[in-house]
Amino acid sequence: MTFIKQITLVNQAAVSAGVSATFANTVNDYFIERMLTATDRNGINLVHREMLEYYLDQIVKSRGSQGYSAEISEAMQYIDRRLHQKVSVKEISDSVGLSPNYFANTFKNEVGIALTDYINRRKILVSQNMLQYSNFSITEISQYLAFSSESYFIKVFKSVKGITPKQFKKTLVANG
Repeated sequence: MTFIKQITLVNQAAVSAGVSATFANTVNDYFIERMLTATDRNGINLVHREMLEYYLDQIVKSRGSQGYSAEISEAMQYIDRRLHQKVSVKEISDSVGLSPNYFANTFKNEVGIALTDYINRRKILVSQNMLQYSNFSITEISQYLAFSSESYFIKVFKSVKGITPKQFKKTLVANG
């Protein structure tokens, strides 16, 4: 039970540091499952160490977004909190107090990609973790991440990763 308390605290700290809550919660469940199946002290220590290293790595990666303006950083956090919903440019721009056109142009200039591409890439990152660390089907993942259809999810996944979600899952199984 102590591990569950610790992972909850580490999870909350990671989210506070900028790690996507959706992403962190998916990984949280994975480490809890691993801990529950650990059979000896060495296994427990290994899972604990991996969990701490993994979250620390994610916090360091999330800190890379701090080179953006306050509005763009805030918009990125807004997006990460809503990856399971459909969000519009207007909603996001309203959340940071900018006009939709100015926001979309500023986002592209600072981040280097269009807003919709950024949202899709973030969703694909979460979907990869869900494919790797959960038993959700491709249909369930596409619905959870608010893609308009499973076929559109597959198309976006392939455009971002170069392979389909099914191929990605097979690669994970093949690599053990």
